[in-house]
Amino acid sequence: MNKSLPIAYLLWLFTGVFGGHRWYLGRMKTAMIYVSCCVINLGIFVYMMSSVPFGQEFEDISPALDMHLAELATYIGFIFLFQGLFLLVDLFWVFFAVKKNRKKTFSTQQQVEAFD
Repeated sequence: MNKSLPIAYLLWLFTGVFGGHRWYLGRMKTAMIYVSCCVINLGIFVYMMSSVPFGQEFEDISPALDMHLAELATYIGFIFLFQGLFLLVDLFWVFFAVKKNRKKTFSTQQQVEAFD
């Protein structure tokens, strides 16, 4: 089945952090990496938010908790950096993946027509 370049880029734009464009283009393993990164980031973020007592000023937070939150924020930053770099690469990769898919589909159609 032919894949549409505009649809692939729209998926990259709106669902890129979840790997929507990779699911669409049939790259399941790397799409799962995108989803895993999102789940890990979400888990760390929820844990960070649950660690800060509500109603307390940031100045009142203990230094140990402050260091712990800074460490978790660093992990989130690295995962976002990793995902951001892959999304930047995918900006160009999508074009070639769709082009390759079209060539592969066209080749298969030629083979079917040859046997008719």
